Amino acid sequence: MEMGVFGGQLRIWGTRHPRYWASLDPGRPAKKDALILDLGRFVRPFLTSDDTDAVEAVLRAHVPTTDC
Repeated sequence: MEMGVFGGQLRIWGTRHPRYWASLDPGRPAKKDALILDLGRFVRPFLTSDDTDAVEAVLRAHVPTTDC
């Protein structure tokens, strides 16, 4: 997901939207991309990393997917 000023980029930790929870990341304002983890629950954590493509690749390699 691409973040913007009103889409979580300036939020260091927590949430303004009850459906998403931002992990603690003081460097988030300098980042543009985030990963939203759909764990099958109401609240979906989102995290930012220095290399979101690499994190996504690791998650896809280790987490089984279900076809719905």
